[in-house]
Amino acid sequence: MKTRFGVATILLFLGAGLHVDTPLEAAGAVILPGSVRSMLDAKYPGWQPSQVGADVQAFVRERSSVASANIIKGDFDGNGRTDYAVLLEYPSGPQVGAINWLQLVAFLAEKKSFKLIVLNDPIPSEPQFYITLQRKGARGYNLATYKRFRYPHDSIGMWYFGVAGGTFIYSNGRFRHVAESD
Repeated sequence: MKTRFGVATILLFLGAGLHVDTPLEAAGAVILPGSVRSMLDAKYPGWQPSQVGADVQAFVRERSSVASANIIKGDFDGNGRTDYAVLLEYPSGPQVGAINWLQLVAFLAEKKSFKLIVLNDPIPSEPQFYITLQRKGARGYNLATYKRFRYPHDSIGMWYFGVAGGTFIYSNGRFRHVAESD
């Protein structure tokens, strides 16, 4: 009897450790390479994947095969290597009541490392922001020109749930932002 209780207790604690709490831990989520994590740790101390609202996560899961609304991977620059994008949040400082900032960054794979590219200015963290992978060849919409287009490479969509958004598209050695909805 004593042994059963001990084993049951251990299994209960192990099971608790396997509980999925964050999109990063969800089945099928994108796992960042160690070198990318190291770069994030150096540039954004205390960073974490952005907190994405449950309604947003449900929306993303219904409409895509991507399990995460804050970390994606694709070939953003068309060089055949896997690149990453992270919607992250980090503390503004150690003071009490400090806000968390939200930032979208991309990591383009080079021969032996990754190149970090910051895609937006920091904004106050908000769980209604999320990112999506816009697949090469899929159709997009340019709000400025009122025309549809096809993504030339995998691209990074950044959205404010139910309000507005756009896509970061890599071309001519840099990302440009195309507003797709308002």
